[in-house]
Amino acid sequence: MISFTVVFFMFMFFFALIGGLRGWAKELLVTFSVVLTLFLVFVLERYSANAVVPFSDLDAQLQGASIQVIEPQSVTPFDALDEGTQNNFQRQFWIRTVVLVTLVFFGFQTPSLTRLGGTARREKIQDFLLGLFIGGINGYFIIGTIWSYMHSAHYPFAPYIIAPNGNDPLIDTANALVNILPPVWLGTSPGIFLAIGVSFLFVLVVFI
Repeated sequence: MISFTVVFFMFMFFFALIGGLRGWAKELLVTFSVVLTLFLVFVLERYSANAVVPFSDLDAQLQGASIQVIEPQSVTPFDALDEGTQNNFQRQFWIRTVVLVTLVFFGFQTPSLTRLGGTARREKIQDFLLGLFIGGINGYFIIGTIWSYMHSAHYPFAPYIIAPNGNDPLIDTANALVNILPPVWLGTSPGIFLAIGVSFLFVLVVFI
């Protein structure tokens, strides 16, 4: 069994390499795609007529069912939930993940950025290093967002993917990471509004 923490950092390294090869300008659009995902999820949770329900509301329902509700650093085993509750958590997880993957896919399908292309060609080393850094950030945003959704959904892929537990030598690191994943600090108000505003401002000033 491999620690989810190790997988998380492996993906960050993988995305960093991709970022170095693609360049910082294209990688920024991927970053903005994740920000847009968090914004859409935030809006859908409030105005989608219960199609997208906050995970906190589902957890609140567990109190009435006498089931242990998740704590910030621990999760009720998915197998301990009844079938209807499991389906609800799975559905909410997949809705969010599909939105994320779709927008990230289009974020990676960036056209040629002519305005910044000349500078990038003249400064290939700087472009690679900055792309490496932003690519790593994108790995944190993309994989971290999926991990956060999975955590909030009680890890619906058990027994193949389970919550960090006492058998994980990196459990303290995993618990610390869970509390700083993007949906925790960026997917809420007012942070998400500030992030979406900065993203659009950056696109208008730099890319257009």
